[in-house]
Amino acid sequence: MDKRGSILFGGDIVLWIFRIVVLVTMAVILAVFAGLALRTTVDIRNAETKLMINSIIYSPNGIILTQNGRAYPGVIDIQKFTLNDMDLAFHVVFDPLPEKQFWAYNLTLFNASMKPITSVIGNEDWYHRWCVLAGTGLPGTGGAIRLVETYYVEIRHPDKSEMGFLRVDITRPNT
Repeated sequence: MDKRGSILFGGDIVLWIFRIVVLVTMAVILAVFAGLALRTTVDIRNAETKLMINSIIYSPNGIILTQNGRAYPGVIDIQKFTLNDMDLAFHVVFDPLPEKQFWAYNLTLFNASMKPITSVIGNEDWYHRWCVLAGTGLPGTGGAIRLVETYYVEIRHPDKSEMGFLRVDITRPNT
């Protein structure tokens, strides 16, 4: 009888064990890289929010002073500081269904000594909800983000002009 092929730990078995270990290692490395590639996304929520702030402050459709077709950046027209003008500045016509309103904001004008002059809150119910939710830091679609920035501006009243601050507080869901 020929028993050359029945050796339990022969040379072929050692090579097969090495090949299986290498194959499993390569499969694990491939799975890790595939998982990383699937999770890599570009998060533009903060950039989109800052773009919306710049649109409010610096565009002629925003709250800045415009005279004779000329816009004056950094000069806030107090007469345009209303809820209707803010909705136009946000380029948003709010849907009556609150689930479809994806922006909420609180814009407050302060005088030079940081005393509030006026404030406008858009989408007020969701603003208060999302502020609380943004404070939790929950990631994913169940959370929210909040961006608060303060700008040094000139506030133009119909009869006078004064220096002050504009605080922009925007909250939105993680969608």
